Amino acid sequence: MAKTALAEKTEAPAEEGVSLASTRDLSFVGEEFISWLAFRVDTSGSRFELPEVGEIFAWIDDRILLRERGVENPAETSLRGGDPMRAKETLAALQGGKIFATAKLGIRKGDREWSFGVDSQLSVKGLKLPALMVDEEDEKFFERVALLEEFTFILDALFRDFCEIRFVPKWDQSVAPRLREWIQTGK
Repeated sequence: MAKTALAEKTEAPAEEGVSLASTRDLSFVGEEFISWLAFRVDTSGSRFELPEVGEIFAWIDDRILLRERGVENPAETSLRGGDPMRAKETLAALQGGKIFATAKLGIRKGDREWSFGVDSQLSVKGLKLPALMVDEEDEKFFERVALLEEFTFILDALFRDFCEIRFVPKWDQSVAPRLREWIQTGK
């Protein structure tokens, strides 16, 4: 079976004594963040316990786009509706070496739920805030700002959780092999 794009990216360790940023092109981080989130949710559930945030739930929602990596006119696989992570086309695309280009994600903390798209450059698009609880117009503005700040804090914590796993030897020794197996077997 051909190596996946993710497998190729995880096999090149940084040189000893040299900073990671100076030896690697870090453009893969967004792709791997979405891949890790999909893997983590599928294998361990959507519940995350994040320092400073507490319990949240995160998931891949109803839209994903997978794309060939490193080609001028990449072929794409786009899935919308239902649960695209359960679709056979998703597994086939990942096994064929495509990587996550975009995904619609959901995050819930307590009774508040955010929905948004994220791309491989880690750009957030189409953020839908939880329902507002106040009625006064001037209070609505401040509640929206507070919900946006809370979302940013939660997403930063989730990304920090990923980075704390991704940029240590444990990734190459433990996580990357399990992630590759998940892609290859669908389990």
